[in-house]
Order: sequence, then C-alpha cells, then structure tokens
Amino acid sequence: MTLEGFSGYGGDYYESAALAHILDYHSVTIEGEPIDEAFCFGASGGITSGYAICPSIPGFNREPGIAIVGRYRSYLTGPDLVMLFFSRLGIESDVFESTDDEEAEVRLRWTLSNGYPALLWSSPPDWSLLDWPETLGNYRFVVAGMEGDEATCAGPYSVPVVMGSRTLRDSRSTVLALKNRFVRIDIEGTDPKDGRISEETARRAVWEGLDDAVGERRSPTHRSYGITGLEELARNLDNPKKRKGWRRAYNPETVYPALRDAYSSIEGSSASGGLLRPLYARFLWQAARLFGSQELAGAAEFYEDLGRKWTTFAGLLMPDRPPFRETRALVAKRRELWTSASDPAGATAEYRLAQARLDAMAKDFTPFGAAEYADFLTWLKEELLELLEDERIGAQEVEGALANLGE
Repeated sequence: MTLEGFSGYGGDYYESAALAHILDYHSVTIEGEPIDEAFCFGASGGITSGYAICPSIPGFNREPGIAIVGRYRSYLTGPDLVMLFFSRLGIESDVFESTDDEEAEVRLRWTLSNGYPALLWSSPPDWSLLDWPETLGNYRFVVAGMEGDEATCAGPYSVPVVMGSRTLRDSRSTVLALKNRFVRIDIEGTDPKDGRISEETARRAVWEGLDDAVGERRSPTHRSYGITGLEELARNLDNPKKRKGWRRAYNPETVYPALRDAYSSIEGSSASGGLLRPLYARFLWQAARLFGSQELAGAAEFYEDLGRKWTTFAGLLMPDRPPFRETRALVAKRRELWTSASDPAGATAEYRLAQARLDAMAKDFTPFGAAEYADFLTWLKEELLELLEDERIGAQEVEGALANLGE
C-alpha cells in the first residue's frame, strides 16, 4: 500500500529526484513555493568534472567500467551528503542500517507503516535501465509503500514502479556500498515545523551548494573524480606509452565498450543529458532569482550552452556507423521510456531486449583500423581539451558570482 498523499514520481536525475520526492511528500516549501529537483541537485553539491575507470566491477556484466563523472562527489559511500542537504534546510534526518537482510526489511516496513517514505541505496534496479557507468554502482530511490511481497517505488517514470520485496532485498544487499541503509526525514519538532522554509534559509542552502562545487573544483578530494582526472585522460588519450591512455589501454578491437560507456555516462545518466549541465543550469537560474544576481544568471546561460557542448562531444564518441548508431538510439530510448512509459515492467523488458540485440551486434566488433584509430583518438583529445577549457571558464564564472554574493 502506497503512503497516502505520496505523488512524487519521475524526474531528471535519480538522486536529486529522490530528494525532491521526499520533500514533496512532507510538503516542504520555500515560502509556500514547491522545491523542485534542480534546487535539490544544486544545493546538495551540484556538479564536478571527472573520470572513473574500474577494471573489475563485481555484479556488473558491462566491461570495461568507464565513466565521465558529472555529479559532485558521486564516489562517496556514506549518507552524509544527503543528510547534510536536509540539515541545510533545517530538517532533521535519520539513517537506519543493518547487516541482516531480514532485519533491514522489518525496519523498512516499520518506517513506512509509521508514515515515512524511505530514501534508500541499492545496486541499480533492472527497471532503472542504468548500469555502472551512470551510477558508479550506487542507485538512490524512494520506497513509498510495501504490502505483502510488493514494494511501491518512485523511480524515473512518471508512474509508480512495483518491485518484488525479494528483488528489493537483493538490490539493497548487493550494492557496492551502503548495504541495507536508508534515510528518512521528520519535520515535526524541527525548524521548519510546518515545512515552510524561509528565503533566508534557502539562500544559505544555495550558497553552500555553490561553495561545494567551487571548492571541489579548486581542490578535488579525489583526484580521479575531479577535473584533474579528466584533464589527465585528455592529455594522455592518444599516448601509447601511458597506462591510462586509451591508445595503450584499448586497441581498435576492444575500444567500443569504452566509447559506449563514456557516451552513456554523459548522455544517459539523466533525462536531460549533457553531463548534468542542463540540470545545473536550472539550479543556477533559481539561485540567480533568489539572490537577484545577474552574474549567476550569466552562469546559468553558460551552463545551458555547456550542456549542449557535452552532448555534441558525446556524439563524437559514436561515429555514424553501426553499432554506434544503435548505441545512440538505445540511450535515447532509455530517456524516452523514463518520460513516457506508463508500464515500467513492459518498458524494462522492451529496453533489455533492445540492449541484448545491440550486445549481440557489437560482439567482436572492430570499429577502426589501426591508423584510423590513432587519428580518431588524437582528434578526440583536441575536442576534449577544448571542452575542458569551457569547464574552467564556467567554474570561474560561478566562483566569481559566489565571491560577490559574500561581499
């Protein structure tokens, strides 16, 4: 049975959508105005520019494990960022965890029966249509009800997703980290008691979210997942002597999965694509209005354009030939199903069938000759270095606006 009054379904990016769903259920607003996903995304840290490679991924049959990382500190394995976001709004949150699968389910059912939806971590459920490159193995979504052997979940679709309780248990216990953990919030006895947040509190949350992104850009806490990792990839992309360079790591026969994963992490982790820059631009527009800042409005316009540039770059990873064309079509299909499918189970089956056909087509596929491959990587390197210069400019615009807000 779904919690009475729960209506938050769908969204752009799974993590920020889950935050928005929780706030919506508890009727948390900014001076009476609903808090949308873009606000949640930016005020919880926003974006980064990074590169992740995982040669061996337990539980994932999608080698090689390449991701262009766009989300702030997405590598973290604790609930701290989620709880910090709620605290910025003056809302208390609690984290529940257990090493015992059965006890974890009992706690989840108890929480739901007491009127609290749960934001939980799991490996990417099949219905999410995502894999390691888009999630780094950790998926977040809201469970809004459990009855018998079924759980009602709020996922990327505009309708509820029904998940078997056994499948839910397996997803929670096989996640790479955060096994059997979930977070709930309680606005009773906290400020705001009625869920109405002041503009002053909202501005403080926005300022701190902007500061997170600026600080991570200036001094990444994890080299690979910050701009330094992506810069290192770009510099060495066509270098046959560097271990992390693609010229050495992959040959013309083995590079397709790397290109596929890089493309999907840019275009397929969210409904709007563009390495999450379009979603961040929406947050910056809100920040500009809250502060009355023309500089933030200018940054919002810049990031709208930057999102389009990342989409263009992603297209370069997929030359106009099979099975690259089919790969682009599959990612587009994923985003289409999220926004329009009325039957998540049917959508999942349809998507996985198309994915199986593509995998069969791509098996033993050699997309380039040796000389063409070397030229392709050199060209890709030049395009990526140019894009990273735009990333620097965007970060400087936000940092400059933030400095003036603090004056």
